[in-house]
Amino acid sequence: PRAAAAPPRVGAAVAAASAPRQLVMAAATAPTYTRSKLSEFVDTMRHEAEYEGDCALFVLSETAAFNDPTVKPWMARERVDLVHKEVSTCAWQTQVSNGCVDDAVWGNNRVPVALARYRWYLKYLKERPPYDLVLWTDFRDAMWVRDPFPDFAADSRGKDLIFFAEHTVAPLSKPGFTRNWVQSCWGAEGLASVKDGDPVLCSGNAMGRGPAVVAYLEEYLDAVNKQFVRTNRTACLGVSLKGMDQGHHNRMAYGVLDPSRFTVTPYDQGPVYTAGLVAKRAPHDLKKDGEGYVLRSDGRRAALVHQFDRDDGPDGLNLIKLMRTIVGRVGIAARLARGEK
Repeated sequence: PRAAAAPPRVGAAVAAASAPRQLVMAAATAPTYTRSKLSEFVDTMRHEAEYEGDCALFVLSETAAFNDPTVKPWMARERVDLVHKEVSTCAWQTQVSNGCVDDAVWGNNRVPVALARYRWYLKYLKERPPYDLVLWTDFRDAMWVRDPFPDFAADSRGKDLIFFAEHTVAPLSKPGFTRNWVQSCWGAEGLASVKDGDPVLCSGNAMGRGPAVVAYLEEYLDAVNKQFVRTNRTACLGVSLKGMDQGHHNRMAYGVLDPSRFTVTPYDQGPVYTAGLVAKRAPHDLKKDGEGYVLRSDGRRAALVHQFDRDDGPDGLNLIKLMRTIVGRVGIAARLARGEK
């Protein structure tokens, strides 16, 4: 006779019920993304970082990965919510890798995904019970090493939001892409509160308590809507300037939000390590351990390394090599765990 089922573990059930609700969101809308590209993000998140919370990926149905019939079942097993979006070629140029979307306020086929994703994130959050902690992150160039959420309590310094700074080798107070994005929509007054040496804040990642993230996204999008309607500046939508979302993010942080609401963590001191400028312009500041893992300033391995692929040439920092090593190791282990060859 078949053995009786084991009784439920009451302690485990209580622990699961009382665990904080956490969410990761990312836009993965390039039509060229393959199964292996999804694996870079999903397998490292689940099997290297061992993140156990919710995850939503905003994707295209026609993305190359979905030509493989095993991908959707695999995503379901990994508890990844695939949110399908319609994206088309941008009306203002012949090709943009991630395309553009239609928008009731901003117009059709003109808003880059980089900006439209904030509408997606807000809608997703408002349609669900509140999360305790939320992280939105870029998809293509994110390297998961360990779960970043346990770092929030200490790194947020009692604030409800964390914004992630880039290296100060190229501050917002000096000419650069982000400064130009702010000025293109908001004019010089958009930078009035920026002090010498203030870092650029990366818009690809932000973390915070769920209600605070919702409130920030509402304020961010309301500000963009009002400025676009008032000025009719297409630059405010990222037309021909597909990094404009970062311009808005920096203008909000430096010119609108009360500083008591958020903490800015330096590139190497938060749950997300922002590696791009380090790899390109300050490689002497990137610290690694004996296995090649990127280290925070406190000596611990960085949890989520962003912009790992800004690593140039044979004399680079080997971040791409590190990512391939991690993906190879956890990818094999994950496939075996799923019973795949």
